[in-house]
Amino acid sequence: MHVDTPLVSRVGSSGEVAVVAEAEAQERSLLRAALRDVGYEVTVAADAEQLDALFRARALLEAPSPLVVLSVGLAKRCAGALAAVAAQRARAGAAEVSLILTYERETLMTVVRPSLGPCSLVAIFEKPFDLDELRSVARATRLAAEGTSRRPSRP
Repeated sequence: MHVDTPLVSRVGSSGEVAVVAEAEAQERSLLRAALRDVGYEVTVAADAEQLDALFRARALLEAPSPLVVLSVGLAKRCAGALAAVAAQRARAGAAEVSLILTYERETLMTVVRPSLGPCSLVAIFEKPFDLDELRSVARATRLAAEGTSRRPSRP
């Protein structure tokens, strides 16, 4: 198995981790670049096997507020693994996994969205992607997560 960028226990300077799971290499590359532009340490997966390995990676469990950009096709095949990660984070009191689902062109209204456990669905995109809109959603998600983690604790 080859994963484009290893997901290791240390994360980028922002501390925010994103996982991109798309079948097409060009789409993975565009999404990875867009998410890096807004401060995420990005790991990509091309298929269900790679995605399943990423869902078991310790860094995804330990990230302050991970973002997963996932094609609905891969979401259906890995729904159980994503739900397990989300549930484990919830039990630990960690922030929800933020999720962006992507759909093939003209399938948004016909493809049923799988149940993905305690995740926060922040956006749905239909291909072709509007990368500026994706950056905007990802930036807002990252900033909201940073604000939540930096809130002073109350006695």
